[in-house]
Amino acid sequence: MPTRREVMKAGLGVTLGALPMESHEDRSFGAPAPARRPKLAVVLTQYGASSHGVCYCTKFLEGKQFDDHYEEPRCDVVAIHLKEISADDVGVATAAKYHVPMYPSVATALCQDGDALAVDGVVVVGEHGTYPLNVKGQQLYPRRELFDQVVGVFRQSGRVVPVFNDKHMSWNWTWAKYMWRTIKQMNIPWMAGSSLPYAKFEPFVPLPRQQPLVAPCTAKACSALLQAAASTIPAAPPWWSTLIVRIALYPRP
Repeated sequence: MPTRREVMKAGLGVTLGALPMESHEDRSFGAPAPARRPKLAVVLTQYGASSHGVCYCTKFLEGKQFDDHYEEPRCDVVAIHLKEISADDVGVATAAKYHVPMYPSVATALCQDGDALAVDGVVVVGEHGTYPLNVKGQQLYPRRELFDQVVGVFRQSGRVVPVFNDKHMSWNWTWAKYMWRTIKQMNIPWMAGSSLPYAKFEPFVPLPRQQPLVAPCTAKACSALLQAAASTIPAAPPWWSTLIVRIALYPRP
């Protein structure tokens, strides 16, 4: 007659044998399933060695190296559309290095050569390139034109995804207002800004984390700094002094 231990051992074997077992190659025991990383399409006018494409697209691919720490990229660039190839282009080589397909148009990049929107976010870097100047000295970057093409894919696909726009929306005030109205009407999650917060601090000054930042100079010294900075730029606009102060006081990440 079988013992109690033998019966339990046999029953346990039957139970485990009836269950689908997950190999260690699939997932470590007890670990949560990895979250799907957002897929990005990056649209650029140029991608030179010192361009804003390096500030944004390269960091999305390689991560961000600060003086005191490194941050892994949390998104995947899956499509690039590059309008111009500059003499110092690094975009083609960067895309090849990370196996990112380059597409001939904004629509094919956002749809990944399909019929509908296939990415989770769009990054538009409409800076640099062989574009003419107007009478005001503004370079006519095609940010509104790129915006229209992105929005066209959104309309055709019946959905929108977040968009990051490098710099301001357009050199043309009327066009910028049209873009903003469209963003509000379509409820597009819209972000815009500068790469300055990620610029290298020279000289590097360690700052305490999670603590209020105190101005590192007296009012008199700051005034002298602002005057010296403004003197280096012809007809410095009113916002320039504010920008200098923000850069001087910006806390490290």
